[in-house]
Amino acid sequence: MAQMMILSWSGKRLQHVINHENSRFFNQERDKALTVLRSHGVAHGDSEWRNMPWDDLGVRLFVIDLEEVKWLKRPRALEPTFGNMRHGHRVGAGKGRKRLLCSSTAVCS
Repeated sequence: MAQMMILSWSGKRLQHVINHENSRFFNQERDKALTVLRSHGVAHGDSEWRNMPWDDLGVRLFVIDLEEVKWLKRPRALEPTFGNMRHGHRVGAGKGRKRLLCSSTAVCS
């Protein structure tokens, strides 16, 4: 699977901003960002400061440079879906109509 993220602005480079006074805060922010990635089954692979720009306006850390990412969970195969199906709604009319169930395995959360 190939993924690409395009950024028009990537924030301040933290390796030029981080110092003794703020290093604890930025380490906590980096740990939070990497925890979010891991919760989605992804290990960054290169979590150096050069790959963690900071957005002063949004007060948040960005994670970039995902080329060394490692997948912790095996991706699930997509299952076939049918166009006339709606989450548990009945399709058709009359005596022979069936209740169809949707599969949510193809949906990323």
